[in-house]
Amino acid sequence: MMHTILLNEEVLGITRDDLMKKLKTYGIDTRATFLSIYLQPPYRDICVNEKCPVAELLGRRSINLPSGNSTTKKRHRIYCPSH
Repeated sequence: MMHTILLNEEVLGITRDDLMKKLKTYGIDTRATFLSIYLQPPYRDICVNEKCPVAELLGRRSINLPSGNSTTKKRHRIYCPSH
């Protein structure tokens, strides 16, 4: 399971990439979400005229938080303090 969050950079005052770097300083490893399929190299030539602005926005503003069997409750509260 992957925990994905959508960031509002205007509200946060920080870009997705800068937030990922900041979280890394706290020992929280994140991953950028995947590019839309039509933007990935194998499909670029096939989908030349395709435009999906919402999918592109989600790809630019989303990050995946760590998850897995070894994630402790304490660590989970750091990632999601409201839970």
